[in-house]
Order: sequence, then C-alpha cells, then structure tokens
Amino acid sequence: MIRSALLLSMIYILMAQPLSAIDPKKEYINTPDKLGLEYTEMTLLTADETQLHSWLITPKAPMQQITFVIAYGDAGNMSYCLPYAYFLAQRGYPVLLFDYRGFGQSANFEINPNQYYYNAFIEDTQTAIAKAKALYPDHRLAVWGFSMGTLMAGLAYEQTPFDYLIAESFVVQPLACVERIRKEKDKTLEVPAEIAERGTQLSALPIPILMINAKNDPITTTSDCKKFAAEKPKKRKLITFDGGHLQGAQTIGFPTYLETIGNFLKDHPRK
Repeated sequence: MIRSALLLSMIYILMAQPLSAIDPKKEYINTPDKLGLEYTEMTLLTADETQLHSWLITPKAPMQQITFVIAYGDAGNMSYCLPYAYFLAQRGYPVLLFDYRGFGQSANFEINPNQYYYNAFIEDTQTAIAKAKALYPDHRLAVWGFSMGTLMAGLAYEQTPFDYLIAESFVVQPLACVERIRKEKDKTLEVPAEIAERGTQLSALPIPILMINAKNDPITTTSDCKKFAAEKPKKRKLITFDGGHLQGAQTIGFPTYLETIGNFLKDHPRK
C-alpha cells in the first residue's frame, strides 16, 4: 500500500511538468533500489562524447522479448518515470531509463528555458536506443515517449530504428504546437531552424505507433493524432481519455493502461 501511494505521488509530479519550457531537475525524487527494482547504473557516451546517466531496470518475472526505452518530456529527470519502469518490470520487460544532457546526473549542458527543444536531445535519445539494442540484440525495442520525448523518439528513428513507439501526448505537429503554446500560454519559444520539416519526418515513420492522448489537451491535440493515425490505420492506433496533458496513467488506471500497451504489441508481432 505504501509503495502504491509513493508511485501514485510520483505520477502526479510527472503530470505537473510543463509542456512549454525546458525545466531540468538535477535531484532525483527516487531511485530504483528504493522501489525494490533490480538495476544497473550506466554511463552512456554519445557520438559527440557527452556522458549520459542511465539506469537499466531488469525484471524479476520471466523476461519478455521486448525491451523498453523511456523518453520523458521537457522537465524533471528520469526518476520521474520510475513508476512506469516499475510496472513494466513487474510484467517482465527490461527498461532503459536515461537523462538528456543537462538533466539529472548527465553531463552539464547550458539550457535556455525558452527553447522548444535541442537537437542534442535527439542524439541523446539515439544513444539510449542504440545501447538498449546492444544489450538485448534479440529483443524487439519499444520506445515509450511522453510529450517532448515523443518528438525526440520519432526524430531519432531515422538514425536508430526501433520496432514500436508508445506515445502519450504525442507532438505530431511541432510547429503547430509552438503556435498553440503562444496562444494558450502567451509564450514565444525559440525553435530549431528545421522545425517546419519535422512534421513530415514524423508522418513517414513506418513502425506501429500507439498514441495515448487527452481529449482536453489544447497543445498536443486529439485532432492531430486522429489525422496522424488515419495516414496508416493498420499500424497506428489512438486511445483517448477524459483528462489533461500526461494524465493517462492516472485517468485510465495503470492495469488498463499497461494492458492496452501489451495488447497493441501482441497485435503487431515482428514480421
């Protein structure tokens, strides 16, 4: 009961993270050992020789043949996603958590909080994906992204392909999201020069994608996700819920949430 309450409180913290500003946290709100998880602490080295802090969570249950990489949003650090890693490990999935540069105990990186995202975060995500594939070469690989992490995962695919994308609060149209943030929050973000091309790049993703989206999210909208799913209906599925940004686990409930993901993976076996 105490552990369940702790995990739920961590989910509420994750939900409170902003969509419109990069807000890294250095301090971890928890560590895997305190949740009874078996894990290995690792340092990942990017192509530009930046050190990233990472936790590999290994399951006690019989291991599934699918590994998860979790790519979180624009705030906090990887410890905020430990509840998701906990429940995945309970079901037999190995999970790789990592911190972008400038977050957690990864290498320092100067961050402008008004920047939408940094291309360096895409490289960080690619590094984590490549590491997970090297650790479990016979597994399929699923990337579970949240908010900005969905964008980083989608853009990482071209250089480091993977098998599935699970996307909550999917940034399907990055440029449109920037404009919505300007209107909804009266905040103008600085964007990478190539941002106008990113929506096209995401539309080309050939892998199965499960989208979990809040009906009441004014930035990463259900309308965007419906259009995106319609482009490749055999490979893309949208689940909606009555709630706000990143409230999927709280609203749907973790058992149903994870059952939905598990069923999606079963429905799209490796060919």
